[in-house]
Amino acid sequence: MIFLALILSAIFSYILYRKTNPDISRQRKSFLFLLRLVTLWIILSFLLIPIYKVTRVSFQKPKAIVMIDDSASMNIAQESMTKSEQITSLLANIKADLESNFDVKYENFASSLNGSDNSSDVIKSIEDLFVQGEDSSKEIYLLSDGHYVNNSFALLRDYPYKINTFRFANQQEELQPKFLNIRSNRTTFLNDPTPIEITSNIQGNKETTIEIYEGEKKLWSKDLENETGDIAKNLLHLKFETVGLHELTINLQDENEKYDTAKLVIKVNDNKNNITLLTDSPDWDAKSIKDALKLDNRFKYRFIVLKDRKMWEGNKEVQLEDVLRECQLLILNNDKRLLLNPEDSRLISSKINNGLSIFFIGDIVNGLDEFYPVRKTEIDRKYEAKVIPGLASKNYTTFSTYLENFKDLPPVKYKYFALKNSAQEIATMDNMERSPAITSHQLNQAKILHFGFEDFWRFSLRADNDAFNELIRNIIQWLSSKSGENFIVSTDKDGYYFGETVSFSAAILDEKGDFISQKKLRLELVDSNDQMVVSDFLLWKTDEYSYELDDLNAGLYHYKVTDIDTKQTKKGNFIVFNNSLEQSHTDFNNVALNEISRITGGKHNNSSDLPGIKDSLVREKISTNLYSEFKILYNNYFLLLVILSFSLELYFRRRWGLI
Repeated sequence: MIFLALILSAIFSYILYRKTNPDISRQRKSFLFLLRLVTLWIILSFLLIPIYKVTRVSFQKPKAIVMIDDSASMNIAQESMTKSEQITSLLANIKADLESNFDVKYENFASSLNGSDNSSDVIKSIEDLFVQGEDSSKEIYLLSDGHYVNNSFALLRDYPYKINTFRFANQQEELQPKFLNIRSNRTTFLNDPTPIEITSNIQGNKETTIEIYEGEKKLWSKDLENETGDIAKNLLHLKFETVGLHELTINLQDENEKYDTAKLVIKVNDNKNNITLLTDSPDWDAKSIKDALKLDNRFKYRFIVLKDRKMWEGNKEVQLEDVLRECQLLILNNDKRLLLNPEDSRLISSKINNGLSIFFIGDIVNGLDEFYPVRKTEIDRKYEAKVIPGLASKNYTTFSTYLENFKDLPPVKYKYFALKNSAQEIATMDNMERSPAITSHQLNQAKILHFGFEDFWRFSLRADNDAFNELIRNIIQWLSSKSGENFIVSTDKDGYYFGETVSFSAAILDEKGDFISQKKLRLELVDSNDQMVVSDFLLWKTDEYSYELDDLNAGLYHYKVTDIDTKQTKKGNFIVFNNSLEQSHTDFNNVALNEISRITGGKHNNSSDLPGIKDSLVREKISTNLYSEFKILYNNYFLLLVILSFSLELYFRRRWGLI
């Protein structure tokens, strides 16, 4: 570009001074030609912007991070060396090759980077690396035994790291029996058979025994000497006679040695929901309720027919007091004329005052008038109309959802009732007066619902039958549940090894079971000495509230979660065992290490193949082109030269008579 500017400037200057008027000498023409050439050349060069570029190549090592597991399980010995010593020995053998090929950074990890050694969490540690800004280090060399509290390795795909792992030979632990898997229901009911499946590797030892203890009491024992093969799978059933947490210790042993021990906690609850359906006639409404209850194993129901002032369950006469002893919900279906004697009326009244919920269907039963959400009117005849949503339907998801298509529902028979002040009108009849159809109220702990119509079984014929059965089951579950059961709080387990993370989850549900958000739930946790350990609010995350705790001391803990708005509370407890989960990991979990390398695109190296490992460490240096630019004419001296040459040209042109 500079030479082009020079040629153009020379041509223009030559044309300008080839002939002058008046004519001047050749020496003067040449001098003016030179001044004009300098001026034009610099100006054109500025316009064309000549830039001189310099390229320089730089070579750098790729970055790598060596993550070293220093959790408690690494200090367990295998024959003459601990797992930590085996890893240290490997690192010493490959360290020079690592540092010659990589810009290496070393990090220790356990529960997190430089975290507590009571547990090991590789997911949390990788997250910490990323948060620290180590996203430019694309390769990680993981030196670990592969035992982690969080095994959701698919989460590692979210981070820009290729993780290389190492396989170590398992020694001593492969030669002795151990538990491979223990499965059981986390919760059970009183006196229900609770299945427990125990899978063990007896390693050819035919004289091993499995024993289950609760404290000092032996609950079950089996001799495995007749088992064929090395893998023994046993399925047993235990029954529990008390409600609460049952801490079980499971031992795998022979007469000389205890090979393996595991802990199991089972929570025993009260019996299933007991429902009683009492009617004066086994009509189609009663049958539709029975059919819906049969579809849900949460319910245990009894069907009682009142006939000739006596109560019958099938062909057997029963007493109402016996029927209601374990009952959580009483359904009273008054088809025509359900007549209770004064003693039965007083019994039901007493049960309601003590929290028994009631589902009233049809006309008001004499003797129980005070418990209905409606009262009788002077109009005693029956009419027919459709059921439509009422003002309070929006407060009940079950009914608001079902009544969205109320126009498709068939008409039903009804009587006129008047709403009490304490009641909510969920649905009305489609008549001029909008008389109550479905009403509800609560008396202390008892929930009361009333269907002021009959023949609602017709809904299942003209509407979606599944939706109808779901409506009935939701109503039964809502009414039969104790106050506060729409408020659910639990821990992910009932027993934890020392160092494990305790996870709390909570949810608040409406009567249909849908989640309610934007609540303030306070967690209070105390130890066995009633000392406060935690007082904090749970966090809302995708349909539930959650909270996590680490590094609790061994012992029994009691927790209470309170809904600040409604003052509802839920209580529970859990156990932290004395022995650490880390202390039970005597082997290298090569399966988990291989999975980590596979998911992240790394390599699972064999620690005994040192030449192969060193070959795999060879990397080419990363070349980087560095560019430098110099704008030649961007200088104040060139500007002064333009001014000087142009001024001299004007001066001599005037002096020589050319201007």
